[in-house]
Parts: sequence; C-alpha cells; structure tokens
Amino acid sequence: NPPNGVVPIKEPYPGFTRNIRQSWCVGNGGDCALVTRLLELFKAAKKYDVHIILSSWYYLHTYWYCGDNALNERLHAIPPHERFQYFAEQLSHIIDLLRQNGYVEQIAFAEILNEADGLKFVGNYGNSNHVSREERQRFGKDHDEAITWLRKRHPDVLFAYDSYAVGG
Repeated sequence: NPPNGVVPIKEPYPGFTRNIRQSWCVGNGGDCALVTRLLELFKAAKKYDVHIILSSWYYLHTYWYCGDNALNERLHAIPPHERFQYFAEQLSHIIDLLRQNGYVEQIAFAEILNEADGLKFVGNYGNSNHVSREERQRFGKDHDEAITWLRKRHPDVLFAYDSYAVGG
C-alpha cells in the first residue's frame, strides 16, 4: 500500500530556483504527509469541479525529491519488467482511497507511470532506443497487462498508456 505516513522531501537545488522544468518542489524541502496532501487536493478539486490526472513520474522526474533513501532503493530494486504491475497495484490502492472518500469522480484519467521507459526505468533516457525491438515489445506487453488488471478493478476510471519509446 502507499505510504500513509510522512516522507521527507529534499530541496532539489538549494539556493536556486524551485521551478525545474515542470516540476515544483514542495516548499524548501521538509516533510510531506502524502495521504493527507492527496485528500486535500481532491477535496479542493471536488469543491471547484476540477478533474485531476493521476500519474506517477517516479522514475522520470521525482525520485530524487524523496529523502527516504531506503524507499528509493526498494523501488529502484524492482526488476524493470515487474514495475508496471507493482505501480498498477499502488495506483489501485490510491483509487480505492479516493473512492472511499468520495473523490473518484474527480479523476480525469490515470496512468501507471509517465514515460516509464525513460530515465532510470531502463538506465537513463534514450537507452530504450538501444533495447531490442523484442525487449521494447515485452515492456509494451507488461504495460498492457497492468492496464488490463487496473481496468478490471476500476471499470469506471479511464486509464492512459504513456511511453517514451515502448512498443515500436
């Protein structure tokens, strides 16, 4: 299940701007109560009739924000072909939490991972261009199976497939 406690958030580049491409740091680092923040976000979304895209950018842009090195090590240790299913299961827990709190209708759509085959997922951006066609297709199959698994559990939620280069 997703962590219910507080995780430390690192300031990405101390003394420099917080706007790093499209990612914004939470304050100047510090602790973040994940579930509390998520529910606050969805409460505001419901109040203002806003729909939110659920996505994990973990391997792409955000793992370096987390100051919990044990958590990062555990997630990076997941074999690449098991990552889609693992993150699908975690996404399912989040959707269940939102459903239990009356916020599932605020989900615009959900994706397991954003551009999962980029950066650390396959050993840095562009490396998937050097993976064989068969291996890229295997990642695509892993992704398809995880989305199918999610659709069976949450038929009322729209799921997207996002990839840097998988499948081609």
